[in-house]
Amino acid sequence: MNLSELMGHLRCSVLRDDAKPYLWQDIELVRFLNQAESDFARRTHCLIDDESTFTTLTTVIGQSTYTLDDRIIFVKELGLVLDDGEGNLTYRELGDKTRHQQRDNYAQGCPYSYNLQVARNKLRLYPVPDAEYTIKLSVARKPLRAMSNPKDVPEIPEEWHLCLCDYAAGRALINNDPERANMQSKNEFMASWDLHVRDAKREFTNLRSGVTPRARTNWTGKRWGTYF
Repeated sequence: MNLSELMGHLRCSVLRDDAKPYLWQDIELVRFLNQAESDFARRTHCLIDDESTFTTLTTVIGQSTYTLDDRIIFVKELGLVLDDGEGNLTYRELGDKTRHQQRDNYAQGCPYSYNLQVARNKLRLYPVPDAEYTIKLSVARKPLRAMSNPKDVPEIPEEWHLCLCDYAAGRALINNDPERANMQSKNEFMASWDLHVRDAKREFTNLRSGVTPRARTNWTGKRWGTYF
């Protein structure tokens, strides 16, 4: 669904605000829809990216800490692209370590591990790079751009587009309820929003993890064909 279709559904089917003059201006509802998409992406990690420019990092000799792009929510995988000098590239995944697991913080060499400093939005490599290396990141990110034109389409998967209207309706009722007459409706819309996000997060997790090995190895029943 594009922004025009979402606005029509939100105004007519959800808020019942189809008589002019409208209770809510278009610019206000569009802002709430964009906030909903950003919150959905942040909470579900549904937008996975390894192709944008900010998912490639070139190290600096002697520098261990690097600032991540503000659009990155979470780093899912980080690897080193190595060139053998003959144009053959290989990819080596780096291990995710805590700072206490990194033995000598000042050693220099080819990085083989990293840790994330979430509060500072920083990435720290170990050992400290002794040359220029190309680092590739696979990240969960925020939407790259806010919707503004009628034909703009949300970046999140299409099956979750309509749930953005629940969040937008809840926010709209909060901002236009001086006597708290709409608080019950607001609570219902926000509760529905939270349920949609929960279900989406579970679905995305299941799609990426596949059949969980733990479910197979933790089976405590008897194997087929055994009778004792």
